[in-house]
Amino acid sequence: MLTAYREPFSPESMRTVRNMVRACTTLSCSTARLAKLIQQAAAEFIVDKTIVTPNLIREQIGRRVSGPPQAVIWSSTDTPALTNSRVSVLKAIRDFCLAYGLKLVCIGSPPADLITESAIEVEHVGAMPYAECLSLLRSFAPAILVCPLETNADRETADFVNGKSDIKVLEALAAGLIGVFSRAPRYLDSDLAASVLCENSYTSWFEGLTAEWKMSEQPVGQSVVPDRRIAASLGVEPWREALGRVQLARPLSYQEFESALMLLRGRIGRRLLSPAEFEQEFYLVRYPDVRLEIDSGRLESPYAHYQDYGFNEGRLGRSSDTAASHNQQFWANMMHTIEDLSATVEARSLQIEMLRARRSTRLKLRQHR
Repeated sequence: MLTAYREPFSPESMRTVRNMVRACTTLSCSTARLAKLIQQAAAEFIVDKTIVTPNLIREQIGRRVSGPPQAVIWSSTDTPALTNSRVSVLKAIRDFCLAYGLKLVCIGSPPADLITESAIEVEHVGAMPYAECLSLLRSFAPAILVCPLETNADRETADFVNGKSDIKVLEALAAGLIGVFSRAPRYLDSDLAASVLCENSYTSWFEGLTAEWKMSEQPVGQSVVPDRRIAASLGVEPWREALGRVQLARPLSYQEFESALMLLRGRIGRRLLSPAEFEQEFYLVRYPDVRLEIDSGRLESPYAHYQDYGFNEGRLGRSSDTAASHNQQFWANMMHTIEDLSATVEARSLQIEMLRARRSTRLKLRQHR
């Protein structure tokens, strides 16, 4: 997908994701809107295998930290999703910080020149593990968390932006921060109570930030997150359904899992080239053993070897082909995720059993009604 505010994803990455979406048995999406956008991009009917698994926090939160904000925090792990309204929003945030003498903390993406060239005190914190980021956000409270999103962009950029989740609203609540966001579908569709939603204009953003500053002087009420967004309550139900759908009849051995992973690397991470795309001379020069097989008459053609053996062995079919190991970081991340999940399940086994018991009790109560 091409977006106007960031570097485009490589064709290999897009092809890999598209193939994985088509091949999976269950697709977990943070929002129903994202599922629809994925279906459009994948050109595949995925509704029947999609489960909406929204972002969760572990437990109900307490009161927000009271007092006037000490800083404005802009958290954006990637390039901020702004195009046409970028300058207006940047100027509003800059002028608000100047008017109230606030520091601007940029987490992830570095601050724009328009900010660094002003008289604002700026602190830049690079990308970090997610758990550490939440702890960092809590350390700045009381503060204002901003996350503007473009609402007036070309179709592809708008689809990409609108597919994002409301995780920033959840982060603001969990960290005890005031949240100021754009009036974008990501936030308008949320079942969380965002403090202020602004139109992407200078006036709206400056007034929205100012309104939150004034509200910070009022008594702080109890913030409430719906039970379906809490992992210790109903939030785990969609995840239980998603995991239940893909649960195997018997556990895989390590050797079986490793074999399946290698198959995924070859079949989904790459694509079997057609005869028209295949470069015969490149293949013969790169793999002299194939030339020997053909010269001896044991092989019909270079493409026959590639189709029957070479592709599964990770051999390249042309100079611009993608090697089987082209995206090792993706597979490393997947393995780390599996390890983290396993460790979490072990550490929370007692809590999981309690949740199962509560679920069983609820089901029995429903049956007696």
